[in-house]
Amino acid sequence: MEIRRIEPLSLGKITGLIYAIIGFFWSILLLIGANVGGNTTGYTAFFSNQILPINIGWFIIIIGPLLYGIFGFISAVFFSWVYNLLAKKLGGVQIQ
Repeated sequence: MEIRRIEPLSLGKITGLIYAIIGFFWSILLLIGANVGGNTTGYTAFFSNQILPINIGWFIIIIGPLLYGIFGFISAVFFSWVYNLLAKKLGGVQIQ
């Protein structure tokens, strides 16, 4: 069996959703790290030794997965387009 063509939008939708889920978990880790790091290191230039305001937290939780999903979608569509071009000339990936 050989994969000769990848449908760009199909791969983009799935990859965008997977990246959005990953982005959600990275956003949570970012918030935890920023809150812990801002309170224990004494570094006051950015966080002023305070826990992040809840508004910034919600912004990160929303914008992180959204950006991850968008860039995941775009990169998957680009990858499938390049794959389709190369598969025409070189042949597709063989699966057994």
